[in-house]
Amino acid sequence: MRTPWLAVNLATGLLGAYVVSRFEGTIRQFAVLAVFLPVVASMGGNAAAQTLTVMVRGMALGDLSWANAGRALFRSSSWDASTESRSGRSSR
Repeated sequence: MRTPWLAVNLATGLLGAYVVSRFEGTIRQFAVLAVFLPVVASMGGNAAAQTLTVMVRGMALGDLSWANAGRALFRSSSWDASTESRSGRSSR
């Protein structure tokens, strides 16, 4: 059961590498940006892990059903996005 998720993880990693390669010239001009690449990747991974934890907790406690799963996922993802955007703004 892990193999499909590992394949998804590999695909998203390759996609991330492709996106970074598209900005190689910018990163070359502003080398300080390279310092933030692992930070951005880490924040995205942490936010996804936290969202997954909230969803699994809801399933384990019986608070999450098919009827409210979409709403719970949206709320958790929205919170993660707002937290990350505030973190990005504060680092400028």
